[in-house]
Amino acid sequence: MDTNISEILVANGTGAMLIVMLFLSRINFRKMHRAEHDKLFDAMLFITLLANVAESISFLVDGKDFAYCHGVQVIVNFICVGATVIVGYRWCLFTAFQIHRNQKHVKKAAVVLVIPLVAVMLLLVADLFDARLLFEITPENVYVRGKYCLIVYLLLFVYYGYSVVATVYNWKKTPHARFFPVQYFVVPLVLGTILQGLFYGITI
Repeated sequence: MDTNISEILVANGTGAMLIVMLFLSRINFRKMHRAEHDKLFDAMLFITLLANVAESISFLVDGKDFAYCHGVQVIVNFICVGATVIVGYRWCLFTAFQIHRNQKHVKKAAVVLVIPLVAVMLLLVADLFDARLLFEITPENVYVRGKYCLIVYLLLFVYYGYSVVATVYNWKKTPHARFFPVQYFVVPLVLGTILQGLFYGITI
């Protein structure tokens, strides 16, 4: 992956910089007002920032040979995959709050949507012990996708689909849903997820 490491670092660095700018721009706002959807939004930002850093480290140490390299690779890829599905999950909760504006609907959505998330996280935990389900790190410290890695992408599409369906379903029932731009978030993510799923080594 040495041929495209600079592009990966630029993409992740740009993403990290934008997230930091968002955090800084929201400091005064958070001091005055911190509703539940602000916590959900900030959590998504933090997890995405963590994933940007972890993915950059993963590509930098991929195939290298130094003390604890294997352990670093396992940990950062655990973070990358975990962050991916957790952001999708929290996005659905953020959508539910934006539509209904109350915690009752958010909690109902959380109970249902957390089940597949827990299942994927259990597979991830197994990979910490070299189960090679979602990813594996070879003896040469090279990252390789696991035989069940498609589960992560399928779960993301479930979360994307849920947010769109929930918005469309409540379009006429709830005024808030009409002004919530879910399509501007989901459409680019769907396209990016498909491309990154098909072509490993690019950062979308």
